[in-house]
Amino acid sequence: MESKSIFPNTVYRVSTKAFIVNEKQELLLMKEGDWWRDLPWWWLDFYEDPKDGLQREIKEELGIESIVDNRPIYVRTQWKKSKDIHVLFLWYKTTIDSTDFTMIGNGTDKESFDERRFFSKAELSNITEEVPP
Repeated sequence: MESKSIFPNTVYRVSTKAFIVNEKQELLLMKEGDWWRDLPWWWLDFYEDPKDGLQREIKEELGIESIVDNRPIYVRTQWKKSKDIHVLFLWYKTTIDSTDFTMIGNGTDKESFDERRFFSKAELSNITEEVPP
């Protein structure tokens, strides 16, 4: 099957994910629709440095400052059939200056989330919804 994408198979769209843990060692997850979907993530602008892009998105979407580690803690690729693109995911450990923030995104587009919350290790093990890779 031939790809309909404007990008050749060697081009990846880059997405950064923020691995944010609060002072209680709880992990921040975002909810989209009826399920707790993922770590906070955003698409990078073309030619944007991943660390700078993640800090920019956290400031724009959460309204807070962040410190992003210099190197990703996890890297993976995925074929997004629905978008007909290859995606490179870069996960970064991220420190935020406050856990008192609100979501600026309104959940009306595919890159926004409806809700956010910190989960303890015990709560994470009780999440039964299927989480995408």
